[in-house]
Amino acid sequence: MSNETTEEATSLQPGRHDENNDTVAIRKATLATILAGVAVAVVLGIGGYLFGKNSGEDLEAARATGTTAGRAVGEKRGDIRGFRAGFAKGKSLGFAVSYNQAYKIAYLDAWEEAGLDAPPKKDVKVSR
Repeated sequence: MSNETTEEATSLQPGRHDENNDTVAIRKATLATILAGVAVAVVLGIGGYLFGKNSGEDLEAARATGTTAGRAVGEKRGDIRGFRAGFAKGKSLGFAVSYNQAYKIAYLDAWEEAGLDAPPKKDVKVSR
């Protein structure tokens, strides 16, 4: 027998591995796995589409509920922030007015306590 015939005969014997057959089997298994994954994805995609299409009537009700709830939360948040900002601004303005008046009164009182003629109230400048 020649060498080629011997190699062919030994590769066909039971218990002998043929690397080409192993590679083909691995490729087939990989291809089958990929195709199964694609099939599952397609089925899930179609199911999701049909589910979404059939539940579209609820979408408007959900949107209306969400919009109403969002407005309520936004209004409450706006009230809280607006109150804080308004309170701080009012406190600041109230302090400025009160401080200016109190400063002028105290300034004029100091002049009088010293026995001096106080300048007119309108001429007293308040520096801060």
